[in-house]
Amino acid sequence: MAKHLSNVLKGLGAVMDWYTRKVLAWRISNTLEADFCVEALSEAIHLFGPPEVMNTDQGSQFTSFAWTGRLRRSGVHISMDGSRRLAGWSVKPVRRCSP
Repeated sequence: MAKHLSNVLKGLGAVMDWYTRKVLAWRISNTLEADFCVEALSEAIHLFGPPEVMNTDQGSQFTSFAWTGRLRRSGVHISMDGSRRLAGWSVKPVRRCSP
């Protein structure tokens, strides 16, 4: 069963508010494309409004035009260095899920 799950589930992304430690939105995907991350981001912005700062790692989902464009259209400062982590939201990606 673990082998089957590792072939199906490729990514889990959660948009998190670092101040409250609350998960604002999350998605799972069977690919590592940016779409599932952008969907979680859009849901979080829709429900809670845009953050001042968004901090991510430098994965391909978060450097994609879809991700950065969504943030820019919302007037969000993009941080990929960790220096502004406590001031806004962050995304915690899980690249592979295995037991």
